[in-house]
Amino acid sequence: MEYQKLIACDQVTEDKASKVIINKREIGVTLFEGQYFAFDDLCTHADANLSDGCVVNGEVECPLHFARFCVKTGVVTEPPAFDDLKTYQTKVEDGFVWILI
Repeated sequence: MEYQKLIACDQVTEDKASKVIINKREIGVTLFEGQYFAFDDLCTHADANLSDGCVVNGEVECPLHFARFCVKTGVVTEPPAFDDLKTYQTKVEDGFVWILI
């Protein structure tokens, strides 16, 4: 496993997840409480991109059926989803968010 450059820090906001494709994976990344969090962008309930939804109080909401997940842990916080999201360790270096893949 190694860190890979994901996105420039200034392209990430707290109210939305930004979608980045890296190694054929769709990754969502957002900012919460001064930290960057990365997770699989595909909702575990239905095939919807979480980056098309919103992020509120550290939870990313699916735009299709409104399932919610904690951006820190990937844990489901609101059904109808019941499978947690895969999350990725992040670091910031030289103005970019990097993830461990």
